[in-house]
Amino acid sequence: MANKSWVIVKFNNHIDNIESNCVNAIKIWPDYDYTWGSAIYKVLGYYDGSYNNARKYAKLLNMGNK
Repeated sequence: MANKSWVIVKFNNHIDNIESNCVNAIKIWPDYDYTWGSAIYKVLGYYDGSYNNARKYAKLLNMGNK
C-alpha cells in the first residue's frame, strides 16, 4: 500500500462542535494539497506515511496540545 499525506486536526469548542458532541475530537484526513483552516478546528500537523502511523503521530501531537 502506498504512503499518503495526511492532515491531523483537533476540533475546538465552536458551537457546531458542541452541538455535534465532537469537542476535542482528533480527525485524520487525506491531504490533497489544500490550504487547511477553519473556525471549528485547529490543524495539529501533517504526516506523510501510512494511516496507522499517522494515528500514532496524532496521539503524540495531541499529548503536546492539551
